[in-house]
Amino acid sequence: MGLAYSFGNARALVNRYAAARVALAAAQRRLEMLAVLDPSAPELQVGTTHADDVVVDGTPVAHESWSVAAYDDPANGTAAGPTDLKLVTVTVSWGASAPDQQVQLSRFFPAR
Repeated sequence: MGLAYSFGNARALVNRYAAARVALAAAQRRLEMLAVLDPSAPELQVGTTHADDVVVDGTPVAHESWSVAAYDDPANGTAAGPTDLKLVTVTVSWGASAPDQQVQLSRFFPAR
């Protein structure tokens, strides 16, 4: 009986981490897709937020969103100057229970 219980718990953990791996891969994929865009592309405009579903084998398994914020690099001493960089944050959430589980990745992009 104890062995069957252990197998059930192990399978639940494998399923949980499988969803987390899919979410991490989706977040990394989105950042790589954004990296090849021109900095003036609509997907990289400061102040915007975008959203989409993560689909695996035709089934939505998670929800992804990304936001773009201006970032002024304090190292160059232009506190009130133009935006030095764009900070893109991608969040992928999954799960049926509240609160959803999520993974979040951020990356700097050139402002120009």
